[in-house]
Amino acid sequence: MSYSIQIFDPKVRAEVERGVEIDSFEHPNLDMLEVEKFLTRLVAYGYKLESSSPLLKEYVKVVDNCPITVAVFPTLIAFSIPYWREMGDALFEALQDASELTDSGKFSLFNPQENSWSDG
Repeated sequence: MSYSIQIFDPKVRAEVERGVEIDSFEHPNLDMLEVEKFLTRLVAYGYKLESSSPLLKEYVKVVDNCPITVAVFPTLIAFSIPYWREMGDALFEALQDASELTDSGKFSLFNPQENSWSDG
């Protein structure tokens, strides 16, 4: 189990707020220019590329022995923190990083644990 923070195109949020289930429709791709800016900033925040393929890039940063994993797909960016005793600082940092890294207004953040959205 892990704590996740999901980042979508704002159109996904609009559909969900209209009452459509998040997993019941095809999500639009994220703006690739914005994703490239996000990735540049992600590396500057200390995340290191762990693996890469045409459909997935995975980055990791360790905070107090707890890994924060960021998976970048064409339609979704997902921060993931394992449920560990040491997760407190990593969770705080992941939430802060996700918010700061998506401040362009071209993303919407979804916290599935709280079923809440915020603008990125």
